[in-house]
Amino acid sequence: MAAGAVGVVVPVIPGPPLIILGFALVDWLSPHIDLSWGFYAGELLLGMAIYGLDALIPAAAVRRARGSAWAVRGAALGSLALLFMGPLGLIVGPMAGAAVGELLSGGEVKQALLSGAGGAWGVAAATGAKLLLLAAMLIWFAAAV
Repeated sequence: MAAGAVGVVVPVIPGPPLIILGFALVDWLSPHIDLSWGFYAGELLLGMAIYGLDALIPAAAVRRARGSAWAVRGAALGSLALLFMGPLGLIVGPMAGAAVGELLSGGEVKQALLSGAGGAWGVAAATGAKLLLLAAMLIWFAAAV
């Protein structure tokens, strides 16, 4: 479960599946714990929400910064940079992607910088929201046990 918790913040580690696998392992190894299918279905939905937040919040933040559709796409593509740049790519990728996308759409440098800042802010906001969902998953598990 600890690796899954780290994976919620570090994108290259599949956090939600590892957390749910940890719950299942505790359920299987402990004769006193019997988690229901409803628990697992709810945890699966929370896990899918974590992945959705990774995509939606940065894009929404770029849009909120009045970024063009190209900037939103650039932020999404920049998110893939983290696979090659490591943790630094988590912030730099969406920020640079949004800025480059804005410039490619014909936007001005000032707007490109605003779009890039929106991408960085979106990653930070998504991380905070994902940590809240992680807390909800763990609290639900503690209450179910």
